[in-house]
Amino acid sequence: MAQSQFSEMRLLALDREAQAFKLRRDGKNFRDIGRELGINESAAWKAVKRAYKRLEKLSESDAEYQRSLDLSRCDVAIVGLMPGVESGKARSVEALMGVLKRRADLLGLDKPQKIASTTPDGEEPYGGLSDGALLGELTRFAQAIRAREAEASARSSPVSLEPESSA
Repeated sequence: MAQSQFSEMRLLALDREAQAFKLRRDGKNFRDIGRELGINESAAWKAVKRAYKRLEKLSESDAEYQRSLDLSRCDVAIVGLMPGVESGKARSVEALMGVLKRRADLLGLDKPQKIASTTPDGEEPYGGLSDGALLGELTRFAQAIRAREAEASARSSPVSLEPESSA
């Protein structure tokens, strides 16, 4: 009996999540969703959030299945194109390159690599400053260099190309 009661409550909650999701998709705000479902704004927000999480899990599973299916199709296409490639047919080579590009995309082989900034010696990851703070430090560094160059320029006498006279 307890199991049946729990299952019924769970089904009602799932139904409420689905309704909340549909209302949100239709452009309703959380206050209106809550009013329509007889719950408060916070509960409406939580119901929509739970529905999004469920949908995300389903989408990930569907995406993985589709990726697997597409990889299998790529493999079959590669096998079918190889005789033309081996005999030097340009169209087969071009088609193979397209299939290989798609396969690499599916596997993430050509995605950009993340490069972490490091200390100047390259040994330790650099994570001390935000981008704005780092830009500020670089600006101050550049100003200090300009100031030193100006001081050095002011201290040095102009270089003369005339030979020095001996007295």
